[in-house]
Amino acid sequence: MGNTEVKLNLDRVRLVIYYQAMPAMCMKDCSFFYVDPVKNATQYHWKIPTGAEVISNEVNQSFIGLNIGRLPYGIHEVCVQTESAAGLSDLCCLSF
Repeated sequence: MGNTEVKLNLDRVRLVIYYQAMPAMCMKDCSFFYVDPVKNATQYHWKIPTGAEVISNEVNQSFIGLNIGRLPYGIHEVCVQTESAAGLSDLCCLSF
């Protein structure tokens, strides 16, 4: 049997943001957001609420840690968009 090359063109990648509180890192004020890693993604562009502080060492990953203790009460949104050789994905957002 020989190898067969298969080319696949994707026109849409679905991103889902997951949320997990991380009380051990900075008490009640920290949260961790992540998406399943996207194959061939070269960058992850995160959009965070004004007032949130990034606590992750690296923000160009499929996850981001935030200190949200200074956010006013209300509904806020975190978003991510991936970049690859094929271009930018759709923006994926989660309200919290």
